[in-house]
Amino acid sequence: TRPDMTAELEHLSEPTEETRTDFALATSGLRGPFLEELGLRTINARDGVLELPRSDFTRNSFGSLQGGIVAALAQAACEVATQARTGRESVATDLSVHYLAQGEGPYATRCDLLRASPAAVLHRVEIMDLGTNTIMATAMTTSISVKPRRCADFPIPRFIAAAPPGC
Repeated sequence: TRPDMTAELEHLSEPTEETRTDFALATSGLRGPFLEELGLRTINARDGVLELPRSDFTRNSFGSLQGGIVAALAQAACEVATQARTGRESVATDLSVHYLAQGEGPYATRCDLLRASPAAVLHRVEIMDLGTNTIMATAMTTSISVKPRRCADFPIPRFIAAAPPGC
């Protein structure tokens, strides 16, 4: 980086209300993090069991769960499960989704721990349509533990059952 930009970049690394970016349109109806606004709930953090109700925000043009929401559910499930197992905040670094069927909801996830090492955790995630008891998609996810964020700067999403240590 150029020396004259260092102060500006340092300012941007500390999000504030002035530097926060809002990607939702004013008319979208989304006022917070989208998974929270969709109603995502943690049922069993250790097993990555999350539930999501059907809504206008989750449906695609066929009335089924939108593919991007499927991927976001898989990511959230593995991150919640990794955090519950390690006690540290985690982030997904790799995600591969296999779409198997459409569904009308409500929806749930479940994670199977395949491998854990000090460096990474590998999960297989199932996304289910609870209305028909159908597996809609499976995903393979890799997640890593990360340095905890300062809780005052980044509120913990409501769907995460327990805040990271120190919050």
